[in-house]
Amino acid sequence: MEKDDIIYIEYEVWIKDDDKLYDTTKEELAREHGIYEASRAYGPQAVILGRGNVFPALEDALMKAEVGKEYELEIPPENAFGKRDPSLVQLIPLTKIMRLNITPDIGKEVEIDGKKGVITFVSASRVRVDFNHPLAGKTLLYKYKITKKAEEPEDKVKGIIDAYYGKSEEFEIKLGDVIELKLPDICKYDHRWHEMKYLIISDLRDFLEPEKIVFIEEYRGKKKEEAKEEENKEKEESEGKENKAEENGEKSGKGKKSSKNKEDEKKGED
Repeated sequence: MEKDDIIYIEYEVWIKDDDKLYDTTKEELAREHGIYEASRAYGPQAVILGRGNVFPALEDALMKAEVGKEYELEIPPENAFGKRDPSLVQLIPLTKIMRLNITPDIGKEVEIDGKKGVITFVSASRVRVDFNHPLAGKTLLYKYKITKKAEEPEDKVKGIIDAYYGKSEEFEIKLGDVIELKLPDICKYDHRWHEMKYLIISDLRDFLEPEKIVFIEEYRGKKKEEAKEEENKEKEESEGKENKAEENGEKSGKGKKSSKNKEDEKKGED
């Protein structure tokens, strides 16, 4: 692998000393270890080598890796999230916590004065908050595999979108001297898209050198939008009725015996 290669990786991140899974791209493994997040898209993650998207130690290892081979890499705290800093463990007056509308529960993640931390102790007048990263002082064990290297122009476009934003399968892509990207509806309302768009533009320019990059947003006319909303409403109502009918059917099946079963029981008694 080389700098600026666009690759996809599967990985597991284990906290070595605790033998605990912290992160993974594998949905089944996340469920098995109780760290599954419903809002997350699981599957291989896109990485653009040389852009600082991952720890330098991992990036160096990826440069030497081959597609399809499994590897392990141990990363000490100083090359990961750093050593624990005692000065980042602070006592905060309970009155301030209450003014911020924070319920002072031990183990709760909070944000105070722009810093994220975890409540570790609560007394009658003060709350102790640890602003160290949860993995500060921890040795990490990465298990990883490169599943794919983007070679074709369209794969590179998708890889760039996935590296910064994800959801590349929802974009319609047309390539040529002009790159056209038809945006999915979510981009109209997602602040992350507006933050990442210019990074994507920068890399599309570097990797594919197009004459122009065009983003297409589509909005329906008023009548079509109203018709679509009505169609969705009818669909939701229909699905709701079907689900209710299924639930009623299950309940009646559990709570009552069918007439045929009753007849069979009567014959058995005779």
